[in-house]
Amino acid sequence: MNPHFLNLTGAKLLRTTSWVLGREAILETAQALAIASITGPPGTGKTFLLSSVSPELRIPVRRLEFDHRATMRSVSMQMLQCLTGEQPSASKHLLITPLVEALAQPMVLLVDEAQRLNRECLDHLRFLHDHPATNFALILAGGKGCWEVLGREPQLRRRIYRPVFFRALSSEEVAAYIPQLHPLWKGVSKNDITRIDAEFGSGLLGHWASITKTLTDLVAAGHTLDRDLFDVALLKHGVLEDPYNDIAPAA
Repeated sequence: MNPHFLNLTGAKLLRTTSWVLGREAILETAQALAIASITGPPGTGKTFLLSSVSPELRIPVRRLEFDHRATMRSVSMQMLQCLTGEQPSASKHLLITPLVEALAQPMVLLVDEAQRLNRECLDHLRFLHDHPATNFALILAGGKGCWEVLGREPQLRRRIYRPVFFRALSSEEVAAYIPQLHPLWKGVSKNDITRIDAEFGSGLLGHWASITKTLTDLVAAGHTLDRDLFDVALLKHGVLEDPYNDIAPAA
């Protein structure tokens, strides 16, 4: 798992199907200086994929997350600031030349939350990637609705060399992978893991990392890992049978 997520020490990298396909896609896209997309629901492991594979790349990686309601000009300015460290101030057309020059050296440009970009911004990235003087791989990543945004632009869609679609783990995959996630889960019964997934995990590695952190802290504080402690952890994560059962309806 992501070592930066909640400082979850002891967590292991899970080579899920999505992770393996995603790793191959990123490495192949970087080698070809092509375009890839990494999309899927939040919590499925996209961010961890990008973080874990980046050290394998032999060219620099630059990561960007554009603002909501981004424009072609704001995208260009943010890219230039990221690539050069300077704050540009010019019209969108005057920014093209220095931007092309900054993208001339081989690199990987990773755009997270790509679903925020409108058609003009996406076409601008496509234009920069296609420019004969630039040499960069473009990886477009995002959660809910991202592929719907990327896939509906024909000019961009036909250039996506490697599309990867992340998904939640099935119940069978949860039973197989979670015992490998962290030493905490070794020896925990399949029934308990299945129950936690049904009530909270939902096959999302982000959820499992979160409740693993909660339980490891409770165990470190001297509590015994058992079903009662699972209930405490689920309660801390907002899993209640009926939290408003004792609240009288408004008059």
